[in-house]
Order: sequence, then C-alpha cells, then structure tokens
Amino acid sequence: MKKLVALLSIIIVFVSVFSFAEDKKMIRIGVTQIVSHQALDADQKGFENALSGSGFKEGVNVIYDRQNAQGDMNKANVIAQKFINDKVDLIHAIATPTTQAVVKITKNIPVIFSSITDPINAGIVPKDSAPGKTVGHHL
Repeated sequence: MKKLVALLSIIIVFVSVFSFAEDKKMIRIGVTQIVSHQALDADQKGFENALSGSGFKEGVNVIYDRQNAQGDMNKANVIAQKFINDKVDLIHAIATPTTQAVVKITKNIPVIFSSITDPINAGIVPKDSAPGKTVGHHL
C-alpha cells in the first residue's frame, strides 16, 4: 500500500510539473533499468499505465526512451549521459544502480526513481530527508 501511495504521489507531481504542456508538446521520458526482471518490468508498466490513465498517451503526447543497462554499471552511466545529451524532460530510474548513475550527473532534469529499498543509504536522497518532504538534488 505504501508503494501505491508513493507512486500516486509521484504521478501527481509529474502531472503538475507537465500540466503546462497540454497537447502541444511531446514529453520525452528517459527510462533506465539495470536489468530485465519481472518485478522491474512490472514497475515500468505500472508507471506507464498510471500516466496513461492521467492522459499521457505514448505516441500522442509522451515518448519513452527505454534503456536497459543489462547489469553493467558502465552502461548505466552511458545511459544517464545519453538522457542528459538528449535533453529528456524527465527520467524514470528503476533500481538503485541506475538511479545512482542518474543522480550523480544530472542537475536540471527531474528524476523519479522506483524499486529502491533504501534511497538514503544508497546516497540518492540526503540523509536528513523526512518522509513526505520534498528535498533532494532536483526539486
């Protein structure tokens, strides 16, 4: 239930950030995943389904650039740099290693992360982050 509430909160933030876009701009979302795994694949599908239910339809007003590092941290770093070079509007980082790669180098692109057990000890969010408080490198 906590994961569902967290996902819904993220979606509300995403919708409010991009509500200005209406139907005029195609939103580009970079998706980075460390490996193919049933749970991680379901995470991405759930994210996309939730956005679709809020009016963000792939090919209509959203383009996903889905990348898989295939367990290779060097490749995860290359993917993170690719998203910066491509100037995507948002990054969805799935799992700890790919999220670490993204937050290490991006400063201006909003990052939504998921499938991470302990983002504080992983160095993804500051140690003084309180639950429900908007803090971090990007917000």
